[in-house]
Amino acid sequence: SALDASYGLLTDETRHVLHGLSVFRGGWTIEAATEVVGRGSVLEHFDRLAALGLVETNDTSGWRFSMLPTIQAFAASHASDTGIADTLAIRHADFFHRWVADLQTDLAAASKIVLERVRADGDNLRASLEWFAGHDPATGLTFASDLGRYWAYRGSVEEGLDWYDTLLQRAGPVE
Repeated sequence: SALDASYGLLTDETRHVLHGLSVFRGGWTIEAATEVVGRGSVLEHFDRLAALGLVETNDTSGWRFSMLPTIQAFAASHASDTGIADTLAIRHADFFHRWVADLQTDLAAASKIVLERVRADGDNLRASLEWFAGHDPATGLTFASDLGRYWAYRGSVEEGLDWYDTLLQRAGPVE
């Protein structure tokens, strides 16, 4: 009932932002939220969401945010009820695919800062790979290939190989 009360205090636009944030796992950045939610600026809504305890700053830099699992489930349920959950999942997967592809040069240099940024979004990367495995495994293979250096540097080659195996099985014949 406390969540319902807080939710009732939100504008439709801020509710949409909350629904959009429910697709993230383990937190998000402003850049990721803006791309996935599909609104001009989500930052203006964060103050209201934070004031109601629906989102919180996730680190000392103030640039990562998160929500408690119960709030995430509540928001995800409302996103599903409004029919936007699938669109959000697609945007989420596409964003992280593009984001990792854009980081390839930095991953090749094994930049500690970049590796930490990718590690911070590990749960989002896995959620994106899960989406690709179920909907577009061929693109998921490209995404998994882009993550190869990250898995190698992190010492989790087994995780990468498991994703390759899953995606290859679901993709069928690919070049």
